[in-house]
Amino acid sequence: MFLIQMPRGRRDARVKRWLQAALLLALVATGSAAAAEAPCGYRLVPSKNPYHLARDRIRELLLAGRYEDLDAIELKSRDLSQRIEDGQQLRSVFFAAVGSSYVGARVCLGHKPDEMRPALEAMNARMTEKVDEWRRLDPQSRAAPIAQAMLHADRAWAARGISYASLVPDGAWPVFNTNMKQAAEVLDGLDASLKRDPAWLAERVSLAAQLDGTHGLGDVVSEALAASRDYQDLYDIGVNFTPPQWGGSDQAVARFIDSILTSASAPSQPYVTYARTAWSVADLQMFRSGRVRWEPMKRGLEQIVAEYPHPWNVNNYARFACIAADWETLRSLLPRIDPPMLAAWDDPKYEDCVRAARPRTSPWMLGGGAAAVLALSGLWVAMRRRRKA
Repeated sequence: MFLIQMPRGRRDARVKRWLQAALLLALVATGSAAAAEAPCGYRLVPSKNPYHLARDRIRELLLAGRYEDLDAIELKSRDLSQRIEDGQQLRSVFFAAVGSSYVGARVCLGHKPDEMRPALEAMNARMTEKVDEWRRLDPQSRAAPIAQAMLHADRAWAARGISYASLVPDGAWPVFNTNMKQAAEVLDGLDASLKRDPAWLAERVSLAAQLDGTHGLGDVVSEALAASRDYQDLYDIGVNFTPPQWGGSDQAVARFIDSILTSASAPSQPYVTYARTAWSVADLQMFRSGRVRWEPMKRGLEQIVAEYPHPWNVNNYARFACIAADWETLRSLLPRIDPPMLAAWDDPKYEDCVRAARPRTSPWMLGGGAAAVLALSGLWVAMRRRRKA
C-alpha cells in the first residue's frame, strides 16, 4: 500500500535505494564473486593516503641525494612514538620511502601486472643508485644498508609481479630468487647491533617466509616481537603469512591477531595494534569469516581517531563499521565526513554505506502502526459513548 501510493518517480528511486542497500548487505555478508572477477584497472594517480604522502616526501630526499637529512629522520624515527599525521609510525614510513619503489598502483591478484612493472623497475634502479651512493658516502649510516637489502627484495617482486605463481613468466624466477638471496646476504652481513633494529627484524622475517617457507615462521615472528613489541610492521608482516593463500587459514589469522591482546609481551597499545593489524588484512569477509572481531577492532579504532582525528582515520573507521553492519556507529561518524575521502572507500563504496545506514521503516510496520491508531481511536469513541449513556 505504501509503495503503491507513492508517485512513480519517487517510488522507483526508493525501490532502487532499497535494492542497493540490500545488495550491500549481501556483499558484506557473503562477499561478491562477480566483484572478484571484475577487470582490474591500473591506477598510477596521486594518493591522498597520508602514509603515501609522507613516504613520497621522504623519497624525494633520497632522489635528491640529501643523505644527511635522511639520516636525521632515521635517527628521529628510532623513537617508535614518533608518528605521522594519521598516527602511523615514522620509522615504518621512512623505510617504505627508501626501501620500496611502490608508486601507488593497484593490481588485482591473479592479473599480470605488465603495465606496472616498467614503472617499478625504473624507480627501483634510480633508488638503488642513490642508496649505493649513500652507503658509500656515509659508511656509518644505519639506514642505508637496510634500504639496500630492501631494494633487492623490491627488485625481486618488481620482476615477479604479484600474480599467482602459475602466471609468472619463466624468465622472472631467476631474477626473483637471485635478488631475494642477495637481500638476505646484505642483512645477515650487518653488524650485530643493527640486527636488533626493528626495521632489520621486519625485513628479515619477511625474507625468511619467502626463502624458507612459512613452516616455523610463528617462532621467528615471536622472537622478533619479543625484541621489538611496538613496531607495527612486524605485526603486519606476521599476519600477512597466515591467510589460506600462504598455507594458513582464517583461524590462523584470528589466532595471530587475538594473540596481540593475550600475549605476555603485548604491545603498549594492544587495541590500537589489534585494529591496525586487522586493517592490514581487511576485506568484506573479515568479520564474517571470524578472522577479526569487531568489538576489539572498534575499541582500537576509537583510540586511533581520538588521538589522531585525521579524515583518513575517520573515513576508514566508518568503512569498517559498514563492513561490520554496525549502523549506529556508522551514523555517528557520517557527520564528521564532509566531504568523504573516496580513496578510503575502495570496497564497499561510501554512497552504498550511507544508503545502508539510513533508518528505514518497513511497510508492514507502517501498516501495523496504522492499525494500532485505528484501534485506539475506536476504543476512545466507545468510551465516550459509554460515558454519555
